[in-house]
Amino acid sequence: MKITDIKPYPRPVVGKVLGEPVFRDAINYGGNLILWTFTEITTDEGITGITPFHIAPDMLALLKPAVVGQDPMNVQRIWDRMYWRCFNEGRKGAAIIAMSQIDVGIWDIIGKKLKTPVYRLLGGCRDRVPGYGSGGVLSLSKEQLVKEQMSWVEEGFKAVKMKVGRRNPDEDIERVRAVRQAIGSGIDLMVDANNGWSTRTAIRMAKRLERFDINWLEEPVIAEDYDGYAMVAASTNIPIAGGESEYTKFGFKELFLRNCIDICQADVGKVGGITEYMKVAAMAEAFNIPMCPHGLGLVSAHCVAATPNGMMVEFFDGNRLPNNTIRKFQEESGLRFMPYSIRPVNGWSDLPSVPGLGLDPDLDAIEEYRKRYRSVCEELQSMITSNIDPSITDTRPPFNYNMFLSL
Repeated sequence: MKITDIKPYPRPVVGKVLGEPVFRDAINYGGNLILWTFTEITTDEGITGITPFHIAPDMLALLKPAVVGQDPMNVQRIWDRMYWRCFNEGRKGAAIIAMSQIDVGIWDIIGKKLKTPVYRLLGGCRDRVPGYGSGGVLSLSKEQLVKEQMSWVEEGFKAVKMKVGRRNPDEDIERVRAVRQAIGSGIDLMVDANNGWSTRTAIRMAKRLERFDINWLEEPVIAEDYDGYAMVAASTNIPIAGGESEYTKFGFKELFLRNCIDICQADVGKVGGITEYMKVAAMAEAFNIPMCPHGLGLVSAHCVAATPNGMMVEFFDGNRLPNNTIRKFQEESGLRFMPYSIRPVNGWSDLPSVPGLGLDPDLDAIEEYRKRYRSVCEELQSMITSNIDPSITDTRPPFNYNMFLSL
């Protein structure tokens, strides 16, 4: 079997949040768009791998010659070919992200070829995994925040996460207090600073947060500040989580050896794909560190289920924001864009029983969405193709991508 092509889906699905709030955390401010797409990796045997990303065109042009013509069963060989091809283009950032995205699609091919779900090929420690509800963006009012976090609890989740990093730290404390009081002591509560604090601020805030029985403090300082991470970790009894902004086993080696983190949040779409994630998970196990991957629950669940130190899957569902066209379509039609992908019930997700990753799209559902929301699709597609013309719509970047949507 040989890989014949890597083809981005030509017509990404475009949705819109018709009202406030928009996405905001300590370092990011997003707009009112939702973009959903995928990329196909085709083979000469008719097996197609799906990776739920749009791969940057320049990176795809760089990496495609290292992939096309190769046997997808030789996934490590392909990984090495891609890595050395982009060695001087960036061993972190866009090149490794594109490598990761291609690697995910290759694993989907392998699972389909062997007629086996990917998590079983990777180790199959369990058939179902717990998840946590992730959200609590800073643009929510305190009342909206409590309502959103409680919605996860009401659905059966035993853990929730919210953002911190407002300009006034007292507001952070009040928001955390309000959520903790609402969810009670029996629900795990995590907070995410999104790289937004200095080391001193993080140490001071961690001390103030300890009274709320926080299960982890995520990304308290900028990702490259390994010394700062270690100082924060040594100063508090709150476990420190991080790694979503780290790349490859080489970056995680530093986090582990320097005692920076207690919980590893490698992102399958950044770390180097499933191939590299499994190496990082093995390293983490040697340090007695659990794996709780960042985002992309559609793929991350396979990794959590495969490893003995797999902890939880993050579900960040942008569909919870009001007046979302994709959410409205789902509620009206009962259709999902990826009908075989995981869906949490009472906080737990059964892994797909279909071969591969279970990400094959329902193209009929996508076309039905386009018909029902034709005006929105045409407006936003025009905005995208016109290079975000400020005369058409909001110039802020999209706040939401596949990894945040339960489709």
